Amino acid sequence: MPYKVFISYSSDNSDEFLKRFVRDLARTLGKNTKEMQMVFFDQEGIGGGEQWAPKIIEALQTSDVLMPLLSDEYYKSDYCQKELIFFRRRCEALFGEGARLPAVIIPIIWTPFKQAPPAIAEFQYTHGDKEAPHNTRGVRAEVQTGPGRPRHKEFLVSLANAIHAARPPEIPRLANPPGLADITVARPIPATSVRVGPKHVRFVYVAAHPDVIGTARDTQPYVEVGGPDWRPYFPTERQELHQMLQNFVSRAELNLSSDELKFTENLAADIASCLAQRQIVVLIVDGWSLHSIERYRKVLQPLDGLLDYHWGVLVPNENDPKIIENMGPQIAEALRVTFGRHARMLPTFYRANLGSPEEFTKALRELLINIREEIRKQAVVEVPVPAGPRKSTVHGPS
Repeated sequence: MPYKVFISYSSDNSDEFLKRFVRDLARTLGKNTKEMQMVFFDQEGIGGGEQWAPKIIEALQTSDVLMPLLSDEYYKSDYCQKELIFFRRRCEALFGEGARLPAVIIPIIWTPFKQAPPAIAEFQYTHGDKEAPHNTRGVRAEVQTGPGRPRHKEFLVSLANAIHAARPPEIPRLANPPGLADITVARPIPATSVRVGPKHVRFVYVAAHPDVIGTARDTQPYVEVGGPDWRPYFPTERQELHQMLQNFVSRAELNLSSDELKFTENLAADIASCLAQRQIVVLIVDGWSLHSIERYRKVLQPLDGLLDYHWGVLVPNENDPKIIENMGPQIAEALRVTFGRHARMLPTFYRANLGSPEEFTKALRELLINIREEIRKQAVVEVPVPAGPRKSTVHGPS
């Protein structure tokens, strides 16, 4: 029978308090349903050279929810992160690569930690009040000091409700499940041996507000406010662009945080300040909006002469046949006038006519990698000197 929740934890955290927590959670979950087994909890562990046991593969293939018990030890464990990656792949087989997943991964803070795995970046791992003891001290401390306390019981009920509320659609089994050795965990190289690279990307959306569009064209792809709401591949892709891009760049390979940089008349100055903060900027441009609204061209054209190496432009392909037929040449001319020099001088930082979500995310990945490498080349790094009685700092070009 399938399990409701798969407990993913570091063997370094295995003790009587962990076992007590799992037992109490299973009991709390069981009060609401008897339709399936509640909790998969492997107590045997696995060595560095071993393969996954068939029972673990089966549990990962059939559990409704994965619950990572976050700690510094969890992040250091390749095995734990491989469980997380395996479960994500199973979800992505249903929802699509890079899609925002429903709340089927429910992490908790087992002990306070410095760094969480990138694969859970989009998921909330605090429950209720962020200042509650189970968030600040960690759940282990709560189990250790008072498993029978009302606040701990309330936390267990809240957690059980979140697990039951996930109610995911049936997530398919992976047709060809990978072995333990087949999954790669991205690990940062120590700072002393690499050029410093950016960690944050800011997206600028050049897409009109539906009120501005009026009756000039179909406003459905622009949703409520245009900009980050814009869905350039609607109806094929119904997810808002900003949400899709945030999910994509947070994945382990890129491991970037992101937000929106608002389009304003001060955009050139804002982009310049991003360089000082070692941030990448990506302009996502709707060709129709650029052609039709003078404000966009007025703000963007001065950027074309700067040729900075920390920002780039992506232009999704116009998918409205009427627009392509009637305005295709005018849109192409507007793009040429606005970004022509950038496209000629820095062709790897400008990509247009991206005809599908897959082509778009591939171009975004390449753009981010190229920009990140350029920033690293230009960066000044500070590397602690490992030898000597004093902690000195070396300054110099990367």
